[in-house]
Amino acid sequence: MKSGLVSKFLREQRGVTIIEFALILPLLLFAILGLLELANVALQRQRVSQAALLIADNAGRLGNMGMMGPEKVSEQQINDALVSANVQLPALNLDKLGRIILTSLEMNKNKGQWLHWQRCRGALRHVSTWGVENDGEHGKSVSGMGPSTSRITADADQPVMFVEIAYQMQPLVFPALVSKEPIVELAAMPIRVERDTSSVIAGDAVKSVCS
Repeated sequence: MKSGLVSKFLREQRGVTIIEFALILPLLLFAILGLLELANVALQRQRVSQAALLIADNAGRLGNMGMMGPEKVSEQQINDALVSANVQLPALNLDKLGRIILTSLEMNKNKGQWLHWQRCRGALRHVSTWGVENDGEHGKSVSGMGPSTSRITADADQPVMFVEIAYQMQPLVFPALVSKEPIVELAAMPIRVERDTSSVIAGDAVKSVCS
């Protein structure tokens, strides 16, 4: 009698699937959450890249043609360009988690590259990887901005608006999958409106210094 009950118990398979599922479920959830985290990293990087391109594009459109010819850009116009990414991509929270560096790359009198002016916005501590304001004012010590494999340079009659954004990505679930170092995305646009590049009009706006 007892041997029959034991045999019946050994042949019983109805609980096996539940046990197997219970063992696999934690691993399955871990894998799904890991994939979601990696997708979040890719999405945030894409958004930061879009923000850099947006700011560079807006900065490239600054300028007006007045009665006396091309006009200078103002600190207020520059501030508007810097804040444009926050307006269109508020989820990034660039003011708190990022650092936007906008540089007017121009050609100096010696036909070298000159970082004429530079403005910044955002609480993240990050210094421009490619130089600071007034680098290259004289001579040819500066060859441009950006990686050596894709160096950005300005022509004599066409400055370039160069944008660098450093951003500290925020994890969804697994901090270990997110780098502790901020990501850096770049964008550059030549100016598309004639402007007087001799200086920037101060006006009443607060200057977005990079110190």
